[in-house]
Amino acid sequence: VCHYAPACYAHPIRQADCPDNAEFLGHLTTWAKWPQRLGVYAYTDKSMWEGMPRPVVRQMMDDIELFHALGIPRYVAQSAAQAWGQMGALYWLTTRKLWTADAPIEPLLDDWYTGFFAEAAQPMRAFTTTLEQAVASSGAHYSDQPRTQGPQVLSEQSIIDAREHLRQASALATGAQVKARVAKTVSSFEYGAAYLEYCRAYARYGETGDRAALQ
Repeated sequence: VCHYAPACYAHPIRQADCPDNAEFLGHLTTWAKWPQRLGVYAYTDKSMWEGMPRPVVRQMMDDIELFHALGIPRYVAQSAAQAWGQMGALYWLTTRKLWTADAPIEPLLDDWYTGFFAEAAQPMRAFTTTLEQAVASSGAHYSDQPRTQGPQVLSEQSIIDAREHLRQASALATGAQVKARVAKTVSSFEYGAAYLEYCRAYARYGETGDRAALQ
């Protein structure tokens, strides 16, 4: 079973006030009458999202708890691991939650940020939190329409704030390994931010016909 359509990645599958996920949950619980035959194909990386920031750690960890509660024994994570600069926490927590589904998320996140980013842990966590809060405060849903949904869930201000946290992390990083990890996050984020700006420009062009927006 793929959480592909209907689907919303702004919210956990079992969030009752998310219409697409509520519909998907109905399908999932019906299939879960035969749990030993069932597996989940999860979009740990969503290539259709074109590299834009996609803060889904807490949502997907809640989903793993749900799958475990339904007795589903198989989980496949679509990921080439190329986006680890932005998605490393998701990759790492997925392995931990699949092993121990009831493990609390926050201590695992603490372990990730302090272990992976050391002296730059605080601004790196703030970077992710900024993007998570932007999605939550937007009140919007998103799945597989990056041109229209990206600008709805990630405001221009959230990108500015996230970039500032990365600047602080770069300044704090001292060891070569931590510097490289922060630099990879910056590179991955800036690629996604550039695509997001393209989406905004494309929308302005659609609204006004101003070709300069596309330039």
